[in-house]
Amino acid sequence: MARTFRNPANGHVEEVSGEAAGLVILLGPIYLAFKGLWGHFFLWLLLVGGFSLATGGYGIVFALPIATIAYAATINKIIVNSYLRRGWQEVNVASDQTTGQAVVTVSGQRECPYCAELIKAQAKKCKHCGSEVEPLAQVDSSTVNKEQWFVILPFASNKECREITDKVRGSGYEVPSETSKYIRVGPFATEALASDALQLFEGDHSLQGGALESASTL
Repeated sequence: MARTFRNPANGHVEEVSGEAAGLVILLGPIYLAFKGLWGHFFLWLLLVGGFSLATGGYGIVFALPIATIAYAATINKIIVNSYLRRGWQEVNVASDQTTGQAVVTVSGQRECPYCAELIKAQAKKCKHCGSEVEPLAQVDSSTVNKEQWFVILPFASNKECREITDKVRGSGYEVPSETSKYIRVGPFATEALASDALQLFEGDHSLQGGALESASTL
């Protein structure tokens, strides 16, 4: 199933779908470079090139298809994690039944068609640029998220709290609140998005022990 992500800095939207696997098979490491996945690009060259050199060139017959199949199977998750680390938001793309125009919506908000900033789906005027807009009362309600998800990261001291907060914000995520025991990170539009973020945080040994929390926005 395709997933759509939006860059909050400029409103740019990109889709992650099964097409990525086909492009990896067709273009190999060139596609990784095109997507800005330079770490994986050089890893591909190191593994395939290194094994080929070590075997006098014959190893490429085995290394190339193995690398291609491995990246084709995991490329969607790699791209999603890349967007998450850069602070991109997972969004829905719906069709306004009044105008037929494609509209990006996230947590009950939509893009202003003039400045691409997020505003309420029912807004008649953009609070950012002041433009008059058509409210999206006709957008299918299934495209509007009814819940928000948060990642819960516990800490044992004020020093640890500051360190975790700095690391989370350095990864491009928001820290909306904290208690005497844990930090809430988010909100995330879906449980899957929050789960992906939690896995990233727990990759750092100092951020282990996190959990997910759901909060209704209705």
